[in-house]
Amino acid sequence: MNDRVKKLGDEALKLDLSDRVELVDLILASVQPSPDETHQAWTNEVLDRVRAYERGDFELTDADDVLAHARADLRR
Repeated sequence: MNDRVKKLGDEALKLDLSDRVELVDLILASVQPSPDETHQAWTNEVLDRVRAYERGDFELTDADDVLAHARADLRR
């Protein structure tokens, strides 16, 4: 941790709880993608998976089979 970050952290810890929570919310909002970015990322992921399926890169597995396999693994 660099000195600037340490100093900011020390100052932040002097704030009362509600101000620290507000600061955390502000910092988290600055690093989280916007809803539009998240939506676009998931849209791209879905399209990539559909294309991979259409190319034959993988086969789909029935959900009942997946769940049965998972249950069997959990019993072991």
